Amino acid sequence: MALRAAVLRHIRLPVLTLKPTASRAPSQWSLLRLFSSHDDHLTKEEVIDRVLDVVKSFPKVDPSK
Repeated sequence: MALRAAVLRHIRLPVLTLKPTASRAPSQWSLLRLFSSHDDHLTKEEVIDRVLDVVKSFPKVDPSK
């Protein structure tokens, strides 16, 4: 631990900072928009069917239950 502290005291590394530009830094709302769909909505029954199909495909799950 002392050796590490001594080495780190003597090492100097340049730090590069990047300036965000409007084209590089998307807003949080634009990132959320990537995960949303405006035209494809699932019904509750479709979601239940999909989840049950995934669970039934696991080898340790008995599909009849």
